[in-house]
Amino acid sequence: MYSVKLNQEAIDNLSKSVNGEGGHQNLLRKLQGQYDKESQTLEYDNDDLEKIERYSEEYGKGGFQNRFKSILSCIGK
Repeated sequence: MYSVKLNQEAIDNLSKSVNGEGGHQNLLRKLQGQYDKESQTLEYDNDDLEKIERYSEEYGKGGFQNRFKSILSCIGK
């Protein structure tokens, strides 16, 4: 597992409610569970990172892509 301190934009995007079912939604819910509000850090593994990268680029433009991109910017990708 890795951890990264999130900036306010990424925190705001991660904290938004998630509606519906699907890959994007499931990953966001998983990441929300791995986020520690007190330290403002997100724990993630290689599988999470691969999905975050893929979902931020391969699915066109939209709200989910921007949410993942803001997390990636904190990771340094």
